[in-house]
Amino acid sequence: MSAPELSQSLTGLSRRWGSFWDTNATQTIPSAGATVLVTLNNSDPLNSGVSVVSGSRVTFASSGIYSITFSVQFANSSSTVHIADMWLRKNGITSAFDVADSNSRFSIISKHGSNNGHIIGCVNFVMSMNASDYVVLAWSADNTAVFIETTPAATGTPTTPRAPGVILTAVQV
Repeated sequence: MSAPELSQSLTGLSRRWGSFWDTNATQTIPSAGATVLVTLNNSDPLNSGVSVVSGSRVTFASSGIYSITFSVQFANSSSTVHIADMWLRKNGITSAFDVADSNSRFSIISKHGSNNGHIIGCVNFVMSMNASDYVVLAWSADNTAVFIETTPAATGTPTTPRAPGVILTAVQV
């Protein structure tokens, strides 16, 4: 059975979904207060009707109501607590396309000793999408010491899998 056939048999004809994540070492901002779009460089081969276009546009092939959930692993290399914001944009990549009331603000703890501060943020939205609509995740921070970090797999004790810097899922409900 091919991947699309298997996906269709697993999800049914009317349900669309996509699972995406980023495993780049870091995603950074060029300056404090700058806005950057999150990139997603991996996807589940069984995705059905939801894809990533141009590295950041989560695109919907079918109209419907979708649950969109993301998690982000922020890191802070400064000895001061810093703030990061993350929000959605729909059908555009500039601030004119910001989704009202979609921002989430995260306080990223400070570095302690040689260990960067970390926080995982997880947010869920339920949104109506038309066929060919897309969303992007935008983010900013008050200091360039804040970044999105992918943690590599560890082979010591304990052995752990890689932790992607960003994970995003979109499931038709």
